[in-house]
This record gives sequence, structure tokens and C-alpha cells, in this order.
Amino acid sequence: MYIYGGLGNNAMKLAIIAIIPTLVCTSAPKSQVFLNGIEDCSRKENIPVYGEVSINSQGPDMHDTQACNVTFVAGYGERLCLTFTSMVIDKCFVKLIVNLGHETKTFDCRSKDVPPTLKSQDAFLEVSLLKGELNKDGYEISLYIKPCPISEDKKPIVLSIISLAVASTSLLCTTLLGIFYRRERNAFLYAAANRDTVL
Repeated sequence: MYIYGGLGNNAMKLAIIAIIPTLVCTSAPKSQVFLNGIEDCSRKENIPVYGEVSINSQGPDMHDTQACNVTFVAGYGERLCLTFTSMVIDKCFVKLIVNLGHETKTFDCRSKDVPPTLKSQDAFLEVSLLKGELNKDGYEISLYIKPCPISEDKKPIVLSIISLAVASTSLLCTTLLGIFYRRERNAFLYAAANRDTVL
């Protein structure tokens, strides 16, 4: 009993240790983020996303930043979907970089079409705006990010796996029942044959 209790306490401690960094490194939720704002670009904490959050390349802040990195985090069991409302990059010293976890997307002056919605691999998504010089002209980017189910694209795969498992189980049960039936039938016929022989 003491060993079991010790393991339980250790598991609880590990769970608390795992949760603390997430709580410490997560700021209060926001509805707007500006990629030229000192407040948003200088924060070290992840920005939690519970609803829709707009992301704009320029805001009311009179200051400007040459590099801005903002990391968003979704809730448990969710990932993040990033949708482009508009994107105009005329200056080639401006780059928008989106880190999805499993891949990184880069957009610059060669990106003429509005990209489709991007989905993070897990709960984290990072948006970076890099500029070769301090300049607010020649680019305008408007996005919004919101949580979406992490298993959204995996449902067909899960259903296929479940169907395959059910079919395999059914085949296994049928095979085992067939073997059992043949064994019992042979035993019955053997017993019947021996009884006739004795009679």
C-alpha cells in the first residue's frame, strides 16, 4: 500500500511540474494582436486562444519593430487554424513566417495569392514578421486565428481503423468458433463411432 501511495504521489508531482510551465508561460487572452506593437512583440509568454483573435501587421502604436515573434497556444485537445483575410507584401525586405510545428510557411513579395487556412500540428502556432528595415509602407497583412479540433482531419482515419478492428475481430471470432465447432463435432462423431462399435 505504501509503494502504491508513493507512486501516486510521484505521478501527481510530475503532473504538477508539467502544468506549471504552461501556466507561467501563458499570458491573459487577447482579441487583437499587432505585429508592430512593442507590447505584443516583446512578450515572452504564449498568447492563449479561446475564441477568434485578429492579427494585424500594423496597429495604433507609433513605434515600429524590425522583428516580431508571437506564439499562440490552444486549449487541451485543440490545435490552431490561421486564416488570411488579406495579404499584400510589395517590399521584398518584409517576410511573414508561420511555424505550424510540422512545417514552416514563408510569405514575401513573391506571394501574390491569399494563402488557404493553415492548421498547426499541435496546440502551438508561431507567427513572425521580419523586416530588413524599419518601414511601415509596402505591406499590409490581416489574419485571424482560432482553435479547431485537433482530430478534425483524423476522423476518417480513426473510423477506418475502427472498421478494420471490428472486421478483424469478427473474422477472428468466426475462425475460433469454426475451430471449436469442428473439434466438438469430431469428438462427438468419434464418441458415437466407438459407442456403435461397443454395441
